[in-house]
Amino acid sequence: MEIYGLTINAIYYINIIIYGILTIRIIRVKTKEAKMTGKDAIKRLEAEGWKLGRVEGSHHIMTKGRRSISVPVHSNKDLSKGLYHYIAKRAGWLPQRRKK
Repeated sequence: MEIYGLTINAIYYINIIIYGILTIRIIRVKTKEAKMTGKDAIKRLEAEGWKLGRVEGSHHIMTKGRRSISVPVHSNKDLSKGLYHYIAKRAGWLPQRRKK
């Protein structure tokens, strides 16, 4: 299953109680980020209205209004997990967490 660019594999444990009520417990959820290079991230950002503000070395600074995102482009290397989350969070690709 893929949600917001994240592939989620879940193992479900199904427990049937005597009264016929079905409950499902998630035992383990593994998330795996979609493989994305810096070039792919720039293409997706440009499709969503982000503009190339400037280039500093191998880092492309994408801007949209007053927001900016630094995207490193190192040939065809995949972005690391933390860098992918940084870009996805700033671009609004991930769902916002609700405050309690």
